[in-house]
Amino acid sequence: MLRRIIGPLFLIFFLVLILAPAAFGSEISPTGMTGNDPVQVQEGLLGQDYESKPGEENTTGQLEIQDNQLTGGVGRADGGISVTFEPAAVVAGVGGEFTVGVKINSLPTGQKIMGFRHSFNFDPALLEVVSTEVPAACFLNPVLTAPITYNNTTGKVELNLGRSNVGSPGASGIVYNIRMKAKATGTATLAHDVVDLRDAGNAPLAVNPINGTVTISTANVSFLPPALSATKGGTITLGVEVSGLSAGQTILGFHHIFTFNPTLLEVIEVAVPADSFFTPILTSFPEYNNTTGKVEMNLARSSFTVPGSSGIVYNVKMKAKAKGTATLTQTVADLRDARNNVLAAAKASGTVEIRELAGDFNGDGRIDFEDLMIFALAWNHKAGDPGWSTAETGIPGSPFNRCDIHPATGTYPNLDITPDGKVAFEDLMIFTTIWNATR
Repeated sequence: MLRRIIGPLFLIFFLVLILAPAAFGSEISPTGMTGNDPVQVQEGLLGQDYESKPGEENTTGQLEIQDNQLTGGVGRADGGISVTFEPAAVVAGVGGEFTVGVKINSLPTGQKIMGFRHSFNFDPALLEVVSTEVPAACFLNPVLTAPITYNNTTGKVELNLGRSNVGSPGASGIVYNIRMKAKATGTATLAHDVVDLRDAGNAPLAVNPINGTVTISTANVSFLPPALSATKGGTITLGVEVSGLSAGQTILGFHHIFTFNPTLLEVIEVAVPADSFFTPILTSFPEYNNTTGKVEMNLARSSFTVPGSSGIVYNVKMKAKAKGTATLTQTVADLRDARNNVLAAAKASGTVEIRELAGDFNGDGRIDFEDLMIFALAWNHKAGDPGWSTAETGIPGSPFNRCDIHPATGTYPNLDITPDGKVAFEDLMIFTTIWNATR
């Protein structure tokens, strides 16, 4: 009796196992996966090529592409689909940061995409990666997974991206962005290493990879004009200029210090002009010290937009105190970009050549009656006379050699005087010329 019952039940159970998938509308996919979930099916397709090689373990939990990528000249296409950097050419200053995007271009209408693996190399002596991102508006949305790795020692960035929908993304767009920092001057190439773009059937598409370039330069901070001449008692105005900024270089602030010889020069005024190169300015703090011989500027901008390539930031008005050559030496030239990174800047010194004002015998910066009286006291004196070369008590007008201004060449006030050892008629003629030129 029991045998008669068990036999038919076993036959019914066997038929259910065979017919159940068809009855419930499910099928076995080419990947060996069951169900109608498109994401599950895609993961299975990706897994055919993204799974680890024999003997290697995938410990990342992410999908991986192994050897079926396009490298070198394999799978390149002249025209058609391309992968580029956006922008293709970057100009940056040492210490500055910039962002480049990796862009897919010219997909055919209706072209479906399943995944994208990309890597590129750069010179780690010139560049370093600061951060990477797959933007919210990624061209290959919707993204299933998109891990990005980078190595600043070897100079490499890599993306592995799988989509959760294999539909057509459109014609062109940015897939991911890389923020980089310029480390040293030179030209760096962003060189594609792997460009592996897959269609909905997991077949690689022919792609033309186009490299990018980054040109890195150093800004310059200098005095304008770099060399000045002045007469004792006179004044000069010089500008502090920033030049050689890279195209697109943002500037947030500027800290600058230079020193000078306080026995030869003194500062009258430090001012930021209305048309300063770094306008618009949030605030500035100009300072100077005529005892130690120091000028300092601290400046912040209210907008870190690109100011241009070169211009005067601030001006310094100075007075020449004594004859000699004064050197203007920059000790700090601190430029900051929009992210407060320090930009490298070359510092150039300036010089001020100070001459005595011919005819200004008492050194007060004027040619007047007092100078005429000193000349009268020196009249007809010559080298070897008491009081000729040194001031002596009891000898009014000494030293007399300061009135020895003949012969002289050039145009006043820039006269080149070669004393002849006496104060005579020719010296009087030169003094008369100077007197008339200052009236």
